[in-house]
Order: sequence, then structure tokens, then C-alpha cells
Amino acid sequence: MRPYVLLTLCVLFATRITAQDLNNGLVAYFPFDGTLTDAVSGTLTAVPNGTAFSPNRFGENGKAIRFDGLDDYLRIDDQGVLNFGDQPFSVSFWILADGTNPNIQMVFQKGDSGGENPQYWLRIRDYENSPHFRFAVTEGMPPASTATIVDPVLFDSKWHHVVVKRTLERLEIWVDCKLYSGSDNVFRNTDTDKDMLIGVQHIFPDGTVPILHNFFSGDLDEMRFYDRDLTPAEILLLGGRAPSWNLPSDTLICQDSMIAISTPILPGQSILWSDGSTSAERILEFPGIYTVHLSDIDCLWEEETVLENKDCTPVDPPDELDCKFMIPNVFTPNGDGINDEFKVYADCTFQSYHMKVFNRWGALVFETDVADNPWDGTFKPGAPGISGVYVYYVSFSFEEGGKIYQEKGDVTLLDFIKP
Repeated sequence: MRPYVLLTLCVLFATRITAQDLNNGLVAYFPFDGTLTDAVSGTLTAVPNGTAFSPNRFGENGKAIRFDGLDDYLRIDDQGVLNFGDQPFSVSFWILADGTNPNIQMVFQKGDSGGENPQYWLRIRDYENSPHFRFAVTEGMPPASTATIVDPVLFDSKWHHVVVKRTLERLEIWVDCKLYSGSDNVFRNTDTDKDMLIGVQHIFPDGTVPILHNFFSGDLDEMRFYDRDLTPAEILLLGGRAPSWNLPSDTLICQDSMIAISTPILPGQSILWSDGSTSAERILEFPGIYTVHLSDIDCLWEEETVLENKDCTPVDPPDELDCKFMIPNVFTPNGDGINDEFKVYADCTFQSYHMKVFNRWGALVFETDVADNPWDGTFKPGAPGISGVYVYYVSFSFEEGGKIYQEKGDVTLLDFIKP
């Protein structure tokens, strides 16, 4: 039997994110997919004045919301949920702006108009005779902190993904993964008891403009509000441009074999491997840590694959049955049907068998006297394990009164996902 190479996919990636991770810090989400109710709590509702459901960027009818630029808008009594004080926050959404409308248009605003009132807002064209797109926050003490785009990118009557956010250092506008930023050196408290308006600007309480105005003309979809600063990788995922890579899961291959890795990319993206390769198709045959970086304008994505040499040549016990056994040193109970369990593998039937597994603090996490009862990574029924290194002790024999083998060692649990 030939020795093996053990290929494992490292799961400790800072940028290895999933849709589930995008729920972290999500305080409100309006999918506009035929409903105007917040999908996070179910307690917030966008009350319409006009507006109509429209096709989204995939052409699916009734999956976005349209504003006519005349009198359509949404009002959300957010009950303080959309107040972020002077802390970081992010707003993510898809927008199809009417490129033929020359008027000033408010995409959303939280707080009354006027520099003396706490508020944050995003406005199109914004009182300049150019394709402005401006994000502002103020605590009522002018001047406001602003980030501004002067670029026609949003005025081509096409769908674009936009994220506006406040970090601990500045305001930022991201459009299709391109970053535009503006200074924000003052931590402005924008809390207000005023409603969130989408598609229109609040009144000026001083009476200079006593009516709602600056109506938005276009479509919006998937509007999310976060109480934190979204990362570039999360922006990439929200914008639908995260990689769909076919990176290998844990696999045993013969030492003289190779593993093929495919990292397809979208137009405008580029990749760079840690060994200098820029190829989307790789053949890996030497052990080591392979890191691949994807660049999409200003969005970045990084993943890492570990190729580890593992001599899995079965031990040949010196007994008359000529039984061979093998104990793996890593397993990944992720439900993919590959290397999901930890046990002793043998080509003979066990006559006796006893295994114990301990965590790094010495606590017993698994024990069995049955060879066909492997450890599935749980500590107790329904309690998932934690990725890490565990210590095992196992004793077994292959015949009545025969030699008792006693083995001990380390086993690494990776990527626990219990279906």
C-alpha cells in the first residue's frame, strides 16, 4: 500500500466569510421582495407613499422598489434602531438611478434637514451642476462631514451596488467595489428621534422649505443597515462578486499524485498566489501553505490551502493474522462524507477496542468500547466540537488472547459543521 499526502483546507481565514456572517451587526434589512417589512426583527415597516414593486437586477418582477421622482417615498418609524450615535455604521443597497433626471434627489435621510439638526443622509446631484453623489453625517454643528463622488458611474441607468459607511477614521462610499472616501475627523453624534425617509428629503424645521422635497427617481433593492463597519470582503460578497472557487476539501491522495485547484474569477478581477503565480488553474504537488489573494478594484479576498505530507502507510503488527491498522491525525466532521469521523482503521475485525479522547485541558470528550462507534466531533449529543488539537488513547486486539496494541497521539479537528 502506497503512502499518502493529506490535503486539508484551512478554515482560519479572516476573509473566509459566508452569508451567515453578514447577519453580524445587521440591525435592519429591507429586501423589497414584495414586502416592506424589516426581515431582521419583523417589527419595522417601510410605509409607502406611492412607490411600486419593480423588477430587480435579475429581471425578477416585484423584487425591488421603484420611486417616480415626483411624490414617491418610504417612511420608517425606526424607534431608534437606526440611530448609531458617534459609532461606526454601514448602509448597503442596490440602486438603479434615473440617469435622465437632472434634479437633486435624496436616496435616504435620517433626521430633519438643516445643518443645525443631527442627521445622516445620501443625496444625488446635491446642489452642484455635476453628477454628485454625497454621503454626510452631522450632529447639528456645521460643517457636516461628507464623502463625495463626482463621477457619472451612477447615472448610466444600470444597477450598481453601493455601500456607505462610517469607520473610526472617516466616511466612505463604495460603488461596485470601488472606494471613494472623505475625511471625518469629528465623531459626530447623529442620534435623532426623526423617522428614516427613503426616496425624499425631510423638511427644514426653520420653515425655509416646509415640505418634503428632492424626490428620488429610480429603483432600490436589498437595503441593509449595520451597526458596524463592513469589511472589503463583506462588500464583495454583498455585491455578488465573491469568488465561487472550487478549492479542495480534505482529501487523501497518494504521495506521487497531484491535486488540481481551480480559482475562476470575474471580469475586472485578478488573483495572486503566495508563490507568485497568477494562474486561475493550479496543480499542487509539493507540501506547503498556499495563499491566494483576489483583487476586485478596492475589494480584497484571501484564502489559504495547506498541503501537508502525511505518511499514512499502515502499521504492520508482528502477529500471525498480519493485520494492518492506521490512525489518522486529522479529521473534518463537516458532513461532506469525506474524513468525517475519527477511529482506528484496520483490515481485520477487532476482538477488543477501547478509545478515549481528551481536550487540551484534560477533560474527557469521548469514550467508546465499540470499534464501529467513531468520534463524530461532538462533545455530547447536539454539542458541536471546537476546532483544535485533541489527545487520544486507544487499545485494541484482533484475536482472543492475542496481543493488545496501545496507541496514543494527537488528532486535529478542523471545520466542524454538523448538518
